[in-house]
Amino acid sequence: MNSKKVPIIGSVIISSLAYLTLILVISNKIVFNPFFLQKESAILLLPHIIAVNNGITIATILTGWFFIKKRLIKLHRAFMVISLALILNFLLLYLTRVSLGGIKSYQGPEFLHLFVYLPLLFIHLALAVVSLPLVIYVFLIGITSSFNEISKTKHPKVGRVAVILWLLSLTTGIFVYFMLKG
Repeated sequence: MNSKKVPIIGSVIISSLAYLTLILVISNKIVFNPFFLQKESAILLLPHIIAVNNGITIATILTGWFFIKKRLIKLHRAFMVISLALILNFLLLYLTRVSLGGIKSYQGPEFLHLFVYLPLLFIHLALAVVSLPLVIYVFLIGITSSFNEISKTKHPKVGRVAVILWLLSLTTGIFVYFMLKG
């Protein structure tokens, strides 16, 4: 198999599995609780833990971005791996929360619900769906390419787009959290 196709195929497979898992959890076809949390404590604590996790992820992504601008490739790689690990942690926490029934609806004024909350939620979800395969693709290029050849791949170009979408998704997710928190 052509080594250039590995990141594309890997990204499609991993993203598809993530989306399928999310659909199965949301539709109550499977229960996902790897942390063995009690339903009540999960519903109370997980939204806050997820928001903190996402805030830390924003910081690690920005740090990784800073390091690549300074051409500190090893530090960039380390912080982007940490960022991906934090996103995987987010997915585990989020799937657990959804599986245990921890979905909360917006309780504020109807005007804000229709013209602020729902558009923000839509933008957040769209960014998350679009950014996931891009982030995985860039990550797979990063781990399958040498330092010398990575600049000749699509990693730099796609990475710039992926990181912006990823940061916007995380940031809008935190805004959604604060709107739900009320």
